[in-house]
Amino acid sequence: PKSLEIAEALEYDFRNFRAARRSRIGCLMRGLQFDDWVRAFLAEHPTGTIVELGVGLNTRFERLDNGQAHWVDVD
Repeated sequence: PKSLEIAEALEYDFRNFRAARRSRIGCLMRGLQFDDWVRAFLAEHPTGTIVELGVGLNTRFERLDNGQAHWVDVD
């Protein structure tokens, strides 16, 4: 939901990405892998620190925050 909210708030024509199906799938798969790694880390270190570099418009914090970890997002 947060990703959709961000995309709708941008004044950008995303239709150019419709033809790049493999690129979209790659982005999704990469995001799922990073989410899995963060979930595993938080399972072992619930009060740990997650540092994301080049975060862009990702919504990992909104999806995975456990309310105890420390997040640092740098773009």
